[in-house]
Amino acid sequence: MEHKYNRWIMGTAVGIVAIAAMIDHTRHTLPTAQPNDIVIIDDETDASPCSLDVSPCSLD
Repeated sequence: MEHKYNRWIMGTAVGIVAIAAMIDHTRHTLPTAQPNDIVIIDDETDASPCSLDVSPCSLD
């Protein structure tokens, strides 16, 4: 009979924790979207990223 009470206690505890986790998860809001800073590169010398001599993305 004691095992039955232990199962009820553990089941109740796990259920309460699961409900609390769901409530906490829904309370977090997404951050506001920030505008993207678009950089337009006109000069070919500045076209390679990370100060590399040759752009790693080009197949030239």
